[in-house]
Amino acid sequence: MTECVRQFRPIIKPFRPGQQCCYDEKGMLITSGTGAGTPDKVNPFNPVRHFWEDYVPFVACGKGGMMDKYWEVRPPNKGKDPNGEPCPDNPTKLKKDGAVK
Repeated sequence: MTECVRQFRPIIKPFRPGQQCCYDEKGMLITSGTGAGTPDKVNPFNPVRHFWEDYVPFVACGKGGMMDKYWEVRPPNKGKDPNGEPCPDNPTKLKKDGAVK
């Protein structure tokens, strides 16, 4: 199971794009492959442009079996957004037995 959170800094750097940060079942940041988060081209505070320029290409490539082309144009960015800001520490809390909630 992976868990993704959207990362961007609306107060510090308003109107700049962020990214999705995805973590594996052990809480480690996924930095490559299909489970890795994707960088945004448009800030989510502009929902129409964000939908058309970030969400639609991802879904269309996924449904069309063209994720290799998507990753070629928008490679996972090893945990940094387009502005060089890192993903936050995993916000998911661990249970006592070490399993991710």
